[in-house]
Amino acid sequence: MTYDRRGLSRSILDAPAESLTISTHSDDAHRLLAELTNQPALVFGSSIGALVGLDLVARHPEQVRVLVAHEPPTWELLPDAERDRAMRSQAGAEDVFQREGADAAFRKFVALAAVDYEDREPDAVLAPPTSKRAANLSFFFTHDSPAVRRYRIDIATLSASPTRIVLACGESAPESPPHRAAAALAAKLGEAPVEFPGGHTPVGSFVRRPSRRSSARSSVERARTIAAWRTSNAHLLRPWRATLRTKHAAILHPFKPSGWRRLQRFERRVP
Repeated sequence: MTYDRRGLSRSILDAPAESLTISTHSDDAHRLLAELTNQPALVFGSSIGALVGLDLVARHPEQVRVLVAHEPPTWELLPDAERDRAMRSQAGAEDVFQREGADAAFRKFVALAAVDYEDREPDAVLAPPTSKRAANLSFFFTHDSPAVRRYRIDIATLSASPTRIVLACGESAPESPPHRAAAALAAKLGEAPVEFPGGHTPVGSFVRRPSRRSSARSSVERARTIAAWRTSNAHLLRPWRATLRTKHAAILHPFKPSGWRRLQRFERRVP
């Protein structure tokens, strides 16, 4: 099952979103999971989706068995100079949106995240933009990006959570702010980060190649969480949940359109 995060695509708001926060999105995910299952989910989140997943774990740990948080933009954990530079770059992208529009702002955002769309497997085809792209990017830069900059991670609550939290970093850009922020959060939680193929947006770009360190994870959880990561294709954070052999998985990812048929094909291969 898939749903469009509030303010995006078909989830049109009836009222202004001036007070939208990361916690607003995690509450939406909490309510959706509560409606769909009484079992803890396996959750993958990338970028802003990783922040939503972390906030969900902090507020409702009973709903998440494992969270794989891929490069959450926890800028506040970076050294002072790097933190200020990342914050300024993101705020600068929001300013560019106001002056020059969504495409110019997105190019600046891609530079901040060190995204390389050529860094993908040879037969991985980038999904074409949908008709909702302009409206979704407008909402992102108006509401979601500022919410990311305002959010502060709750290290103490996450450290005490019974949920297993795996911090993931893209191996292609180890000096990028998202990679370094994820590694900093992993250190705060006393964990070693796991490297994924690609950079900040690996979903849909590396369909077959697994994480080099995935052998350290249990085989069943590795198969289901990483396979869900490989097959997720959501446009501007489309969380989705799929049942894989009686287990549950929720995906929180910011970019790419959905690929449900590939998930169905994978579902028959899960051990």
